[in-house]
Amino acid sequence: MINRVNSQMNFGEYQKTFMMIKPDAVKKGHLGAILKEVEGVGLKPRVLEYDTLSKQTAEAHYAEHKGKSFYQGLLDFITSGPVIKIKVEGDEAVSKLRALSKPLREKFGTDMTQNAVHTSDSVEAATKELSLHFPKDARNRRR
Repeated sequence: MINRVNSQMNFGEYQKTFMMIKPDAVKKGHLGAILKEVEGVGLKPRVLEYDTLSKQTAEAHYAEHKGKSFYQGLLDFITSGPVIKIKVEGDEAVSKLRALSKPLREKFGTDMTQNAVHTSDSVEAATKELSLHFPKDARNRRR
């Protein structure tokens, strides 16, 4: 009976992903409310780090936007104050967290650039961003 029940249950792929609470939301004290929303969709924040990004880290993080009109403003904003970097885990974590980012931005963001949160947009991006922001944590690698 157990084997049949387990084989019929549809669990998603267990994933690790990256989230960053940006300076505007940190300054306004939205950490608790944002984490509550993340946990509300069944995801688990596992590692949190309070940090102010260096210019070098910000440039590496947003490398795909280099040369775009908003790039410098984005760098100026993301390095303007503390952020909270978070490793999030759970079933289908990348897609669940990405889907949650729009409502979080609408609820807690200031404008299009100062938009409260960053979430990885793919498994590959999550792996890259976790390695960039948590370089000493060997558990960032995909399973």
